[in-house]
Amino acid sequence: MYHNLVKGVTIALLSIAPSSARAVVVPSGLNLGDTYHLAFLTAGTRDATAVLIGTYNTFVQAEALSSSLTGAGQGVQWFVIGSTFGKDARDNAVVSAPVYLLDGTTKVADGFTDIWNEDIDNPINVDQYGASVSNPDPVFAGTQADGTKFFPNPQQRFLGSTSNVQLGDPAAKNSDWIFDPGTSSNSDLRSFYALSELLTVVPEPRAGSLITCGMLAVLWCRRRASKR
Repeated sequence: MYHNLVKGVTIALLSIAPSSARAVVVPSGLNLGDTYHLAFLTAGTRDATAVLIGTYNTFVQAEALSSSLTGAGQGVQWFVIGSTFGKDARDNAVVSAPVYLLDGTTKVADGFTDIWNEDIDNPINVDQYGASVSNPDPVFAGTQADGTKFFPNPQQRFLGSTSNVQLGDPAAKNSDWIFDPGTSSNSDLRSFYALSELLTVVPEPRAGSLITCGMLAVLWCRRRASKR
């Protein structure tokens, strides 16, 4: 019984080791308690025939799960920056804090107003592995510069439309980043933009604290064993 308790405590301590705390990129210059978002350009591609935004959210979440940088393996949720008929990009991928790339240094925008004012700080041209993508192809977006779906009636240009879908340019900093003049058939295979849920800078567990917790746990186990 005693050995089983010690084994259980050891596993619990390993589960909160600093390596887990570092699974999500923390941009340089932020302080404890600061909030932020991360963004990336998917390395994988898919078509834009699905009519539900959840299909695209599932796709970018799967892309995020392929990299330890995104924190998806620790439960961080990711959302597509794109619009369907039923959901605007700005309401699906809600920006409420500064947005950074996965290189940990490059800021895309200061917040909601900044990302939808037709002028971002830097292009979203880094994939989920933290690699900069040279000469990226346009992405499926279906979105106007203000973050709402592009629906120039009677045409349809949003994700899941029956005609060509509006594109975004991952090499651009002006409104073209999300509202490129070009369109593409919804059956083509293209990348998408992904935005993380709101993240908060928290302190990493210190080795000394883990050792202290471990010693206290072992002492507790010994006391329990001696009383039997």
